[in-house]
Amino acid sequence: MFYVEDNNFLSDKQKLYLEESLRNEKMSFKLATSAAEPNDKGYHFINHILLSEDRPRKYHIQNQEEINQFTDILKSFCNNNNIILNNIFRIAVNITFNNGFVSKCPIHNDHSYYHKQVLLYLNDATGDTVICDDNNKPVIISSPQKYKAIAFGKQPHYHHFPHYGVRCVAVFTFN
Repeated sequence: MFYVEDNNFLSDKQKLYLEESLRNEKMSFKLATSAAEPNDKGYHFINHILLSEDRPRKYHIQNQEEINQFTDILKSFCNNNNIILNNIFRIAVNITFNNGFVSKCPIHNDHSYYHKQVLLYLNDATGDTVICDDNNKPVIISSPQKYKAIAFGKQPHYHHFPHYGVRCVAVFTFN
């Protein structure tokens, strides 16, 4: 199974951009009522920076500065870890919180077609990411740590909603 973890790939300039974007409320978020499946009660806030054709457009927010900044962040991760980047399918920032309905999102794949995925934790939080094998059995558990990124292939996965506070994660899918 393809898996990479990296805590040291962001430049100081990239960290500053992320800090300022979140702290100064430069990013626009919309409420999503589902995390992975229709009606799963996985309420969270989402900002789709770049969106593939297989995703609904209702949460799409186009901002060229965000696209450029987050594309550079993904390129930094890939370059630092010798990962080939051909096409970017999706870039999003998800803010999850204890929503009072569910404790985790359903097991899912982000796309039906082959892709790789990078999750970049933007804050220290509770709410582990669980990556499963092809039989949906947990194999890797990653705890959110600010500026840690994990990469994996088209593996079933899910995350727990935080017990308190918010969990902020940038999600990149690509091949």
